[in-house]
Amino acid sequence: MCTPQGELLTCNAAFAHIFGFPSEIEALQTNISSLYPSTDGYQTFCSLLEQQKRLAYHEVTMMRHDGTPIYIVENVVGTFDKQGNLAEIKGYIFDTTERKKLADQLQQAQRLESVGLLVSGIAHDFNNMLGAFSAIPVVDLTV
Repeated sequence: MCTPQGELLTCNAAFAHIFGFPSEIEALQTNISSLYPSTDGYQTFCSLLEQQKRLAYHEVTMMRHDGTPIYIVENVVGTFDKQGNLAEIKGYIFDTTERKKLADQLQQAQRLESVGLLVSGIAHDFNNMLGAFSAIPVVDLTV
């Protein structure tokens, strides 16, 4: 749970672990806006939440406490005051960094497989052309 200004009000051990904090207490001392890669990342998130009131399976890139990028899926709900202003943000997050890395590796392997198939097809066609030359009889030109 946090405020629109980025102040963390509560968090659990899983949150601290995902973002690389040694403890929940240290995590609570950090403004959540500092965990976004750009300075306006948190403000963009808050603006989107104000428009949609809740975000389900919202994918975002954030930063661990040490600056390492991580990929997060968040499900959050905004609490609004009587004037309709965002007052509080509640939700939970999932670290999907490992899943994204595996998906990228799979995509790279599929690209390499496609290149391999293309190269083998070209080699086969080239071999067929060379085969035509080998069928031509060689005339002995020695006198």
